[in-house]
Amino acid sequence: MLWEQLGFVLHRRPYRETSLLVSLLTPGYGRVDAVAKGVRAQTKQARQKAAWLQPFQPLTLSWRERTGLVTINRFEPSGSPLQLDGTALACGFYLNELLLRLVPPGVSIMPLFEQYDTTLRQLALHEAPSNQSWLLRQFELALLDSLGAGLHLPEAFKPAQSYRWQAEAGLQPAAQGIEGRCLAALLSGEFEPACLGQQKRLLREILAEWLGPQPLRSVRLLKPLFNRT
Repeated sequence: MLWEQLGFVLHRRPYRETSLLVSLLTPGYGRVDAVAKGVRAQTKQARQKAAWLQPFQPLTLSWRERTGLVTINRFEPSGSPLQLDGTALACGFYLNELLLRLVPPGVSIMPLFEQYDTTLRQLALHEAPSNQSWLLRQFELALLDSLGAGLHLPEAFKPAQSYRWQAEAGLQPAAQGIEGRCLAALLSGEFEPACLGQQKRLLREILAEWLGPQPLRSVRLLKPLFNRT
């Protein structure tokens, strides 16, 4: 059977002598792990194709699945590559690693795919660090929602009350934690620069439960840049 989708490369690595193993993000099928045959061959055409299979390059692609092996049948750019550098590039790698670790194969994720595309395009505009941080928080919320773990205001919510995340009980009143007003701003999509640190700590704590004991390499390797976001 042949599938055709828009997509982005999340990760790629060499496979055999002339091919690549590519992890793709697609709107209709979530993460797709596939073989791109012949793209490492020493020909001009192969080099051109390999250059397209890079992170942050929008693609139109099709693939086939036979006896458990997914093979990319055709792919081409569906727009210009998104130019990320500095902190924006670190943010892009962070998004890709989150998706690679948490998005399952074969699941429709249209809203999350659209959020990813929008976030990359905003990062490419060289936003200020505070704006980049806000973009990451909104993406993390969308990711949790796609996993069936979307956040909602607690019952009897009070803006002046602080809240902490508890694995089994969710958001609960606490002496220390995220201020209610910052929580409300996060969930309503209202940008409050003074709340960014609290919002970051909350979402990283929740995502850590999904990621397990293995830390994200993007955060560890690019920590100086991530301290800004």
